[in-house]
Amino acid sequence: MYNSEAYKAVYDRFEMRRIKKEKEAEENRKKAVAAVPQIETIDAKLVALATEAVRKSLGNEPQSVKKRAVRELKEKSVELQAQKIELLVTGGFPEDFLDEKYSCRRCGDKGFVNGKMCDCFRKELNRECYMRTKLASIIEEQNFKNFDLDYYDDEMIPEYGRSARENMKLVLEYCKEYAKNFSLSSPNLLLTGQPGLGKTFTSSSIAKEVIDRGFYVLYDSWQTILARMENAKFKNSGDDVSDILGCELLIIDDLGAEFKTQFSESALYNVINTRLVAKKPTIISTNLMPEELSETYHERICSRVLGEYTTIVFLGTDIRLQKLQRASGRKKKKAAERQQTR
Repeated sequence: MYNSEAYKAVYDRFEMRRIKKEKEAEENRKKAVAAVPQIETIDAKLVALATEAVRKSLGNEPQSVKKRAVRELKEKSVELQAQKIELLVTGGFPEDFLDEKYSCRRCGDKGFVNGKMCDCFRKELNRECYMRTKLASIIEEQNFKNFDLDYYDDEMIPEYGRSARENMKLVLEYCKEYAKNFSLSSPNLLLTGQPGLGKTFTSSSIAKEVIDRGFYVLYDSWQTILARMENAKFKNSGDDVSDILGCELLIIDDLGAEFKTQFSESALYNVINTRLVAKKPTIISTNLMPEELSETYHERICSRVLGEYTTIVFLGTDIRLQKLQRASGRKKKKAAERQQTR
């Protein structure tokens, strides 16, 4: 289920695009007919042949007779089309001057084929949906291409049997494959670990890859998602929240930072359980470790998350602090260099 406002925006865009193309085609036809009047006569003959072909196909004659008659009419139509193209070229126009040049030949910029959503409409709708979330402003920087493993050290962590760098290499490999092969049968993921270890960076990287493959992704913090649900329920805001349950991949960032109430617990259970039942993948990132989740949320929530989600643990030292320390070190170094040149 798509956000209704996003859907309307894309539908209107397609409608305007199609009408524009049709107007352009009609203007081209007027120009061609004004220069080569015989084209109008050929068009009238083509319409008559098409009408006759329909009449013949619905007639009472034997099937073989009908097929032969329709075939002959099609052959005449092809001959007339060839004459039309010849007249266009003679009149100084390109062969395809009268063709309707739609952006998508499959649907003719209508967005639908036989009542089903065309891939072109679906891709534009997916993009419209994520442009309406905070994801649009971060995925240009936070994606797999920009992931820097230098912030993870090689010191062995005994309880995990590997270093933070080794762990992050495994995490990246798994998440890249997850995004590359994403489908509605993909597992749910729980990204857990201390703040500043790349959970948000990793989940936004997954989102970008999945969106680029044409899936509908909704990405936001749990606080923002919860606020939308509260406004829809208690303030009659008119906010359409069907996309939260209906998107093909939901990414919930920063679970555990919200102010907990009876409603927030109920809303969280509803989102997690509904999507599990509907078999729609969800990714949750949180600073809470699994044992802390059990202390924070009701058992019915934890049993579903810890039992139905693949847990991915992030290890290391806060990258944000490392960046601040490096920036501070560079400033001190530049200051020292300036002192030496005086």
